[in-house]
Amino acid sequence: MMHGWSRLAPALLAGILISALSPLGMLEADARFRQCQAASNKHADKHPNKHGELHVKSISYRKSGGFMGVNRGCDLDLSKMSRDERAKIESLFDLEDFMSLKSGTTPGAADVFYYNVEVVSTAGESHAVKFDDVTLPANLRPLISYLDGRSTDLRRQ
Repeated sequence: MMHGWSRLAPALLAGILISALSPLGMLEADARFRQCQAASNKHADKHPNKHGELHVKSISYRKSGGFMGVNRGCDLDLSKMSRDERAKIESLFDLEDFMSLKSGTTPGAADVFYYNVEVVSTAGESHAVKFDDVTLPANLRPLISYLDGRSTDLRRQ
């Protein structure tokens, strides 16, 4: 008989794999984008951005680990993207919250994915964090899902 964590682990792993490898992960990110876009429009009315400055300058993302030894990632320069694409990315997470996050991984965890995210703001501030499947904050999951969709296999480069 399996107890506690050992009983939940297979279901958790299956859920993580399905969300990371399926188009549903992208649908989740798109749904989050639409929700945040509405909230962003309300925020913009109260706090207009006079010169259209970016809040996020760039994002560097790496995903590694898992039982298959995944090594994927992407580097995004938001200044080279359309306004709509920048708005979509910025709606997926709160920059101020991200800059205050502390990294956290699970000691002794096996076959989990590790997520490294570094964000550089337009003010020149840089902040990097590392999480695994267990410690990844829920508020970063939409961003991670989006970045997974933009990632390429880094082992082939």
